[in-house]
Amino acid sequence: MRKHIKYNEIDIEIRNLVYLINEFEGIKTLFSCSGHQTGEQGYITFKADSQKALNNLVTHLPKRWNYMGFRKNQPESSYLWINVELMPEWGLVYSIRFEGFPFYVQRELIIETETHINAKP
Repeated sequence: MRKHIKYNEIDIEIRNLVYLINEFEGIKTLFSCSGHQTGEQGYITFKADSQKALNNLVTHLPKRWNYMGFRKNQPESSYLWINVELMPEWGLVYSIRFEGFPFYVQRELIIETETHINAKP
């Protein structure tokens, strides 16, 4: 476990996933948010020391990155994607983003991602 991270200050809904991502060699999380209300995305922003480290993490994400369907005749959708950005203070950073409608679907996507990463060999 990385000692510089105050896990007790991270949103409880995404805390374990942040921990698991930090267990990947060459990956360091910087920011995270689970999303606190409908319409707000969850995300984990991180740095990768190398393309190999980034590839290793991405291959352990769920294979289903978007979904639209119905549950009990109610529409639902979820989207997981990674974006990249150049930040002056950090350099090149990546963010895994979680979006879902209704809001509970977003929470399920975070749990699904956690499950996939937790199952890594």
